[in-house]
Amino acid sequence: ITTEPTAVYELLVEQVDHTVQWKQSVGTMIEHGYAHGIEFGPGKVLQGLVKRITGSHPGKEFSTIGFQDRAGIEALKTFIS
Repeated sequence: ITTEPTAVYELLVEQVDHTVQWKQSVGTMIEHGYAHGIEFGPGKVLQGLVKRITGSHPGKEFSTIGFQDRAGIEALKTFIS
């Protein structure tokens, strides 16, 4: 973690410029026993990708929920309980 402006800028450029390793990231979460994921904002793109990724991890449960408003936050309460 850094607050150094130059370092922050370089890290942001790297995020935009490099490949996203979403499949590996979700796989790692699943293998480490995480059971839930949360997608913030409109749409369900990441939820769809997670559904496909979990199919390659038989016997492992991982579910996601997305929200973009207050009603979604309320749904989140029941999702994680």
